[in-house]
Amino acid sequence: MEAKSDGQSEVEWEEVRESARAWRSSVVARDIQLAEEGSVSSFDLTAALEDGSNVRGRWRPVKASSRLPLQPQVPGVGSDVLVWRVPGADSATLIIQVIDPTVVNPRPNTEWRST
Repeated sequence: MEAKSDGQSEVEWEEVRESARAWRSSVVARDIQLAEEGSVSSFDLTAALEDGSNVRGRWRPVKASSRLPLQPQVPGVGSDVLVWRVPGADSATLIIQVIDPTVVNPRPNTEWRST
């Protein structure tokens, strides 16, 4: 089976995004491809859903000139993610939303005190 182009995937997502829902998931596998200088040129994540099924998504830069992330910025196994998809639709149309693990935001209403 031939992979869809990024443009085709974007068009499909735009058509269904209004009816998409998010499911909390966690990363169960990741595969990173590196550029010559050591930055991440692409990565695949596999996320486990509550129903026991797994979904897989791939990230790659939009343009060759895009700034590439470093390895610590790619969520690791066990990281929480959101899987966006349309209930009852083709499971190939999905988004896996991740958070850069190197960025830390304090939780609302949490006080940070030095001891």
